[in-house]
Amino acid sequence: MSIDSVSNTGSNKIKEENKIVVDIIKQKKEDLIKITNKNANCEFGIPVLECEPLTKARGAFGIPVTENVYLINDGAILSPWTKGFAICGTGIYSRVKQQKYISWNDIKKMRIKNEIYLYIGENEYSVTGSDLQKMIYELLCDIQSSI
Repeated sequence: MSIDSVSNTGSNKIKEENKIVVDIIKQKKEDLIKITNKNANCEFGIPVLECEPLTKARGAFGIPVTENVYLINDGAILSPWTKGFAICGTGIYSRVKQQKYISWNDIKKMRIKNEIYLYIGENEYSVTGSDLQKMIYELLCDIQSSI
């Protein structure tokens, strides 16, 4: 399955990672490591290496094996993998009501809000822990303003 098939564009072309996004993630590496190590529902890496959460995220969110994954949040307030997401080199994969892919170009045009839940456009995501949610919100805002 290609990356575009998740977004239903019909193209079989695999997109390149956004280098700006990867650079911002690398800049925030130390803070992300500290906060994700305290949270069992979140996995971070540059990229995340093969592990059980990555395997589950690929299945739940429809992430192709060719996609580098940098942050996984399983959304496990009530039931894991139903309101979670993964930050990847080409965009965000998630599952709210169904599998969804949002490219960084699309995210650039969306409103990101940090309220009771984390919102990207109209999509509502569960993040366990207010410090982690704030860190992810700030990361997404930095990415959004840089691309």
